[in-house]
Parts: sequence; structure tokens; C-alpha cells
Amino acid sequence: MTSENATRRFDKHIGLCALFLSCLIGMPDIPHAQSTAPNGVNGPDQNDEAAPLDRGKMRLRLLINLVENEFKEAKLKQGRLATEASALDQQQRSLLSGPKTGTEAERRQIEVIRQRLEQIDREVADVNARLPEISAELAELQARLDEANGIVREPETDVATEEVVVDSASRWLDSKRQVQEALVYLGGYNGLIDGDFGPRTQAAVKVYQASQQVSQSGTLTADQEAGLLEEADRLRGRYGVTTLEDERLGYRITYPSGLLKEAPSDDANRRRFVTDDGEGDLLITSSGDADSVVLSALYDELLQDYNVEYRRIRDDWFVVAGPIEGDRIVYDTARLNGNRLIRARISYPAPWRDLWSPFAVIMFNSFEGLLPGQS
Repeated sequence: MTSENATRRFDKHIGLCALFLSCLIGMPDIPHAQSTAPNGVNGPDQNDEAAPLDRGKMRLRLLINLVENEFKEAKLKQGRLATEASALDQQQRSLLSGPKTGTEAERRQIEVIRQRLEQIDREVADVNARLPEISAELAELQARLDEANGIVREPETDVATEEVVVDSASRWLDSKRQVQEALVYLGGYNGLIDGDFGPRTQAAVKVYQASQQVSQSGTLTADQEAGLLEEADRLRGRYGVTTLEDERLGYRITYPSGLLKEAPSDDANRRRFVTDDGEGDLLITSSGDADSVVLSALYDELLQDYNVEYRRIRDDWFVVAGPIEGDRIVYDTARLNGNRLIRARISYPAPWRDLWSPFAVIMFNSFEGLLPGQS
């Protein structure tokens, strides 16, 4: 959306601010009070030419504030929709997996949930499409204000390379990996997303085919694959699944940004993301002077702390998953990136397992060290 569109929205929706702005910009220039020289001759006003420019800057600043507020509101709406979808999704899973009464009330309840989830998906798609437009509009307005202030920014230094958010689907290199990622969400696949279609992938394909009430061959037809990818993309959008690249701390990770919001931290080597109710949690840390011995020691320590359901370790990474105290599930993984140990730990209540397990699997598969300039 252009700044011209922003102006129209500004004039239409902002009330007193718009009135003030239109009065400020639309009124004719008012001659400044002329100074009186000691000899009684009125001298020229030295600020006549600067006043219109100042009003233009003020107008741009106000427009920037409005667009920034619109961006914040869109992100808040994205989070609210994801939270509502999470509750409805879990309710629907409970109804479908529990004892069936077969009553009209039960069928109606399931249908109402399904319709609301479809509506949420449409609203989320609208928000996701709008966010890049708002960002572009904000960048255009900021560039105009910089120009008015005589500021010249170099493109390569003006862009914040420390943190970049990208569409999670773009991380996968080929169609087979895209299918495996989609099966994480829709077929219960919990292995490596490596493009190798082994027994686990085939079993997940059968689970997905059963959910679609088609023959469980373990091999997707072209139409089934297209439907699988489309449905997975809808789920990613529903929960704001994005990939975060942090060059300073040296990692890349995919997580549900619609459900997890970053919490304030006074530790530069630690980032924490939590759900609105504080029950879901993602903690990412980065520390120096680490090696394979440190990695192995941490792995052994976690084996003592967790009731381990799944574990794997290699020379430069490990993953440990299972329940801990308080009826919670943890999925803990670490990577060596040079001499730095980067660790990501997602935890959530056990009743959330069906909905949140895919996020944990995607987190593990996407989590990797990021060298400077690699993003």
C-alpha cells in the first residue's frame, strides 16, 4: 500500500489527529511576526522558508506512528486468532478422539468448531497478507522522513541482519522434505526431515490417508500430495509458524510465533518466548567456550532430569524429549556452532501434546547454527 493510501486512511479514521493535521497542512502560510530592528525598521523573518518543511516532517511522523500502530494491531490480532484456534483445535481433537455419542448436539458442536476454524484461517490469511504491505508502507514513509531530514542510509547497513523472519516453508530444499514437514503436522511424523522416505514416512502417509478416508497405500497420489501441502500451509498460517534467524547469537529456528511471544530478558545470550497464559515456553540460549565434551555432559545431565521418551546424540548435536515434573512435556535440543553451544528448549502442558508435538519436531529439525553472513 502506498503512502497515498495511508493518507486516505489517516484522514478517514483518526478523528482529532486528522482534524489537527488537515488544519495544519491545509491552512495558508501565516506571516510570522516581524522583528523590529533597533532603528525601528522591520527586519525579515529568517524562518519563513523552514516552516512548511517542518509541517511536512510533522505530517510524516504522524503517519509513521499510525502505520506502526496498525502493524502492532495486526500482530496482536494474529496472536489472538492463533490462541483461539489452539483452544478450538484441542477441543475438536478431544471430541473426535473421545467416545462418540452420535447425537445431533455433538455433530453440531463439531461443525461449529470446524466452521470457526475455517473463518480463523481466512482472517489469518488476510492479516498475513497485510503485514508485508504495512512493513513496505512504513519503510517508504521512513525513507521520505529521512530524505526530509537529509539522512542518507546505506542499504546494506540499514537493514537489521541480526534478526530475520522468513516463511518456514522456504527452508526446505525439495519436494520430499516439504512432504515430510507437512506430515509432521498432519500424519504424526516425528523423525528427521531429510527427504528419505522410510518406514516412518510411509506410516505417516497412511495416517494422513486414513484421515482423508482414502486407501492407505503409504504412497501419495499427486492430488493427495497437493492437498497435504495446502492443508499444512494453512496450519502454518493459523499458528504463525515462521523461521527466526539470529546472526548475533548464531542460530536459525522455526516456531509458532502466533502462540509464542518474546518476553523481556536482561541476558543478552538468552531469549524466551511464552504463550499469553505462560503455560507454553520456548527458551533459547547461546554460550561460548563449548566443545563436544560440554555437549555430551549436558546430554547426560538431561537424561537424569527427564523421563526420556526420545533421545539422540551426535558429535555436534543432541535431542532429548519426554515428560518432567508438573505434568509437562519438554523437547530439548542443542547444537555446537564453532565454539558456541546453542540450545533450544520448548515445554508445554501434557494435555497440549497432540497440538504442540508437531511444533517441537519442527523446532528440532529447523534448529541449526548460523555463521556470520549466512542468513
